[in-house]
Amino acid sequence: MLLSEYYKESKHSKNGINYEILEFGKNQRAKFKVKCVICHEISFVMASSILSGRKPCLCSAKSGSTSQRKIQRLIPILDNKNMELVSKVVGKAKDPLEVYCKVCENHLTTTYNSLVLQNHGCKYCSNNVRPTDEELLQRIKATGIKSNFTVKEILRSSSGRLKDVDVSLICNKCDNNWVTSVDCIRLGRSCPQCAYSGFNTALPAKLYILRVVSEDNILQGYKYGITCDIERRLYEHKRDCRPLVINFELSHSWEYPSGLNAQLHERAIRKKFGSYFKQWELPSGFTETISIQDLGDLVDFQTKQYKDLSNGRYY
Repeated sequence: MLLSEYYKESKHSKNGINYEILEFGKNQRAKFKVKCVICHEISFVMASSILSGRKPCLCSAKSGSTSQRKIQRLIPILDNKNMELVSKVVGKAKDPLEVYCKVCENHLTTTYNSLVLQNHGCKYCSNNVRPTDEELLQRIKATGIKSNFTVKEILRSSSGRLKDVDVSLICNKCDNNWVTSVDCIRLGRSCPQCAYSGFNTALPAKLYILRVVSEDNILQGYKYGITCDIERRLYEHKRDCRPLVINFELSHSWEYPSGLNAQLHERAIRKKFGSYFKQWELPSGFTETISIQDLGDLVDFQTKQYKDLSNGRYY
């Protein structure tokens, strides 16, 4: 039976003449299993959707995510991987999908996203090229982080997968030997024995003022703050501002033997000057920013604070 015959009272039922009902739904809002009499594609869709003018098959130029079109896109991709599609229907991008590997003759469950978007192959006999030890070391160096460790050894598991590759490191500060992943190093994680979390008031610190420069090398304003490692802080600011192309350049800085004094001075500056940027303009540390015109006043204010501290007014 055609949808147009099933819903004769609908003024849009003429669109249903192209769809044969294979399985009925309880009402127009329930999903029917229908087959297009033109392209012969089978799909699950609400009757009301078809009767209102939608074409959930290859007959529609806008229907790019139908099951049939996903299958058509999968077939050449699987052929290049020496694999075959076992599942008859391809649902959502993350729904389980069964495929067969012609090389190792294994059946495996994967997803449409994994095969098409992530370009994954058979997990048992994939011939994907693995990065060499030299390439992994280059990935670590490419982060731009000032390393305080030495790479001792690249540890590869029997699976050969990149996510199972670990790196044995030696800390240059405390001589601690620990094992971590390449991704953890690229994220900026350091030695677990001597690393600290956040700002450590017991360590020497620096109060800094950075120039905030746009992609076109135009000065937008200034960012102030405190840190125990200025190079790492600069890297973190640039990383946290992605995908915005924002550069930070050191303008002024003051050294403190104790991070506590630097923290108190930063609070005094924040209380007096507030913030200039909005969060969407500067995702990293927008609350500690000033305009170009306020730079002179901030420098004078901070210089006076620092001078009073040097003259013996310790907190």
